[in-house]
Amino acid sequence: MWTVLRAKRMAGLKFRRQHPIGPYFVDFACIEQGVVIEFDGGYHDLQYEKDHQRQAFLESEGWLVIRFDNEEVLAEVEAVAISIARQIGVDTVFQGKPLPLSPSPKSFAAALTEVDNRLRE
Repeated sequence: MWTVLRAKRMAGLKFRRQHPIGPYFVDFACIEQGVVIEFDGGYHDLQYEKDHQRQAFLESEGWLVIRFDNEEVLAEVEAVAISIARQIGVDTVFQGKPLPLSPSPKSFAAALTEVDNRLRE
């Protein structure tokens, strides 16, 4: 995912990796948009309460927190990138460079619909 977010590739926005906010380090942050992007591995199922407290803190500081499962990112990078762009209200232009292709045989449209539906839950 860093390949998509780094070097202002997503709509010219600067994302920082492992950025400190208060007592936490977030996976990715775009200070300009006030957005935090978190990718959760399987261990997050075991620490739901800590994640909830962390998210509540970040939101209380004015950050929009967008979460994805690691599996989604690994399987459908394009769908996750477009979902992020849609949620923060920016154009889905990635500096004219193609997004990395996902290894999944699932169609891109189906993957994007699946990611968007999960975010609405």
